[in-house]
Amino acid sequence: MKDPTETTDQIAPPGQPPSGRITNASRHRPSTTSLLIANAIPLIGVVAFGWSTFAIVAVYWAENVVIGIINIFKIIFANPDRSQSNLPFVPKTGEQSEQMRDRDRHPSLVHRMKLLLVPCFIFHYGLFCTVRVCS
Repeated sequence: MKDPTETTDQIAPPGQPPSGRITNASRHRPSTTSLLIANAIPLIGVVAFGWSTFAIVAVYWAENVVIGIINIFKIIFANPDRSQSNLPFVPKTGEQSEQMRDRDRHPSLVHRMKLLLVPCFIFHYGLFCTVRVCS
């Protein structure tokens, strides 16, 4: 029985680096780096250049708009084909199963739904951005 006070760093096999939280945190993804840089820009702006509150809000608003544009492209280029997905799908009822078979028979229908989804997203996300600017 292992001691409950031991951490994963202490019980790593000999010759292998420990797999504790600190080691895993040091190996981060590129998204982590970009997030740190994006959040450092306003901090540097305030400390080094004396940015006003308006300038900081404008930077965060611009970042928000960029995220919205990225999501529009994700919606446009999303692949609705479940056969290429690694996620399991189990319909709850026979009716849902029939709807899914219809969707699989008409994949262009899902692509055409994007013509409605993208403008709807733009409208609602635009409202969200407007409220952020006006508040």
